[in-house]
Amino acid sequence: AFGVSTEQVVSAVKNENQALPVGSVRSLERAFASAFGTSVLQYQRKLRLHHACQSLVSGGEAITAIALSVGYGDHSHFTRDFRRAFDMPPRAYRQRWATRRAGL
Repeated sequence: AFGVSTEQVVSAVKNENQALPVGSVRSLERAFASAFGTSVLQYQRKLRLHHACQSLVSGGEAITAIALSVGYGDHSHFTRDFRRAFDMPPRAYRQRWATRRAGL
């Protein structure tokens, strides 16, 4: 809709000195929120957590490694955001999906 990818928006918000094909960072943030009903940073968090969910159910990678791979700086911040989003810690999410896949 804006000719700008989500990755460009997230990157621009993180680095305000980056040139954007549309106005200022603030005007882009407002346009994004208007179009998608959420802030760029909230959208980025949802994407990170979505990718983390996929990793949690698809393999045995350590939770700290998953947190780092989706862009979190540490395990505790990741776990806090995950718990807020899904009402359970990542380990419980993984166990719940492992149980479902096993048919138990």
